[in-house]
Amino acid sequence: MADAPTTRRTTARTVALVGAALVLLGALTYVPLLDVPWIRSTAAPNLALMVLGTALGILGAVRLRRRWSSILVVGESLMTLFFIGALFGLLRLPAAPQAPPARAAAPDFTLPDQNGNPVTLSSFRGRGPVLLVFYRGFW
Repeated sequence: MADAPTTRRTTARTVALVGAALVLLGALTYVPLLDVPWIRSTAAPNLALMVLGTALGILGAVRLRRRWSSILVVGESLMTLFFIGALFGLLRLPAAPQAPPARAAAPDFTLPDQNGNPVTLSSFRGRGPVLLVFYRGFW
């Protein structure tokens, strides 16, 4: 039977390697899952895997106190930070130089409603606030 320090080292090594695998899994599965809209726009499961993996890597490195485990944690942390930075860079909408300033009065327009009947914005004036939502995406 293995002694306690050897068992602890083996467990810590396993935790560190599982953490590295989770970070890689989180990073590598984002692109194949881009067809799923909520993953494309939030990357929540990928980020959760990467943060959990980094935390496990840190836990394993602290328990192991080996040089390779510290290098592994630095690599995991850098990969997670790079993924987060790239994600925010990719999700940023392009500039809209023609857009009116916030809270400016919208120009009058007429569009069809869900039944195909024309609706004019000016018909709502004096009846309270109107919320206009335009989905501007580049996907």
